[in-house]
Amino acid sequence: NGCIPDVKTWTVLIQGYCLADQVDEALSCLGRMREKNVEPDTVTLDVLIYGFLSKDKVLGAFKFQVEMVNKVRIKPWRGTYTLMIEKLVEVGKIEEALDLLRLMKTHRYPPYSDPIIKHISKSGTVDDARKVLMTLSNKDAPSKVAYIKVIKSFFNEGREKEAKELLF
Repeated sequence: NGCIPDVKTWTVLIQGYCLADQVDEALSCLGRMREKNVEPDTVTLDVLIYGFLSKDKVLGAFKFQVEMVNKVRIKPWRGTYTLMIEKLVEVGKIEEALDLLRLMKTHRYPPYSDPIIKHISKSGTVDDARKVLMTLSNKDAPSKVAYIKVIKSFFNEGREKEAKELLF
């Protein structure tokens, strides 16, 4: 009827597909949206991330988020980052969670490292802890606060040997 859909209209349509468990159709709709020169926004990204996660497609959600940040230049909400980091850690995808932590820093959000640190302190190595610390670093060396947080986490999990090794 002559109505030209805007980003909100497209996003509601995409959300409907996601709620109906038709994530593939939602992605197809995103493609049609972009063909019509309507660029997705943060809300569109969030809706699709939740769509992926509702189908237990954590890695798909991760890849989609990274692609949208790098290619479309969307700045996800901090909540989208934190949710994705939690979900990635739940499925043991620590490297991917660290990638999102790095992206989060480029968007000037405070880093959300708690689930990563908790996972590393339970089952990771000292080298894993060093990777986290370097990711949290803004310079050549991690902050004292970050070191203390990781060392305390190792101690809380009863892994004194690893805490001492990291300290030294």
